[in-house]
Amino acid sequence: RLVTERPIILCDADVLRLLASQKYAHHIPILREYGLAPGHVWRECVCFEIDPVDTPCLVCEGRYGNPTKGRPGDVLWVREAHFLATGLLADRSAVVRYRADHAMRPLTVPDGIDFTHGLSLSKPRSPIHMPRWAARIRLEVTCVTAIRAQDISENGAVDEGMRKQQWERRYPGLWEQNVPVWAYAFNVDVEPYSPSE
Repeated sequence: RLVTERPIILCDADVLRLLASQKYAHHIPILREYGLAPGHVWRECVCFEIDPVDTPCLVCEGRYGNPTKGRPGDVLWVREAHFLATGLLADRSAVVRYRADHAMRPLTVPDGIDFTHGLSLSKPRSPIHMPRWAARIRLEVTCVTAIRAQDISENGAVDEGMRKQQWERRYPGLWEQNVPVWAYAFNVDVEPYSPSE
């Protein structure tokens, strides 16, 4: 199987936990709009016999569902808020500053790309607009499982760098509903940068 690279948007707090080696997991609610894996026939699922209009149960979602952010072996590249610290120079180089920790990194902007569009020296650019070549953090997915929100273990919460109250703030109401979630475990790789480079 080929390794797939996908983006994942993380907030500043999550980025800081990754950089401090305090985050090794991420949990994403399984919601109806994520859909099922290509080729899945809903009638194969036992849930369909129970209630044809219901979302799949945890077991069926885990078996037939479509993890939205990758499978073991895949790589997630982190999109984070960022600034342009310099203008685009004649050699197509620029310096990007990451909002979470204010680290700066020189980059060469690929030909044909107008990376400066929508960027300013004082206003951060939304993570959704971060291109792959500007990302500094890669997450290698080691495990993907489907569990219920309230089944996230204490170790799982520590690995994610989040407690129940923080999770509830991020996904209001879903903890009490005990929704199924994709539980991702990963290895963190931060591209090194030395100011002498």
